[in-house]
Amino acid sequence: MPVIVYVADREMFRDDDSIFHEILASHGIQKGDYEVELYATFPMLIFDELSDDVISELETIEVVQIERVD
Repeated sequence: MPVIVYVADREMFRDDDSIFHEILASHGIQKGDYEVELYATFPMLIFDELSDDVISELETIEVVQIERVD
């Protein structure tokens, strides 16, 4: 099931050493494993699939929102 991840803090998205990218990397997810759409206000990442473990960890970041697409 596709998952959309919204990152409300643009700097967190841009910083490769941020907790956001650390979580993705710890699960073996790299740039290119997801589609990115940059909006005027925030980046939106589109994953074909994302495990519940990754989603749970990303949800701990205050500026990240997760949307599961049916």
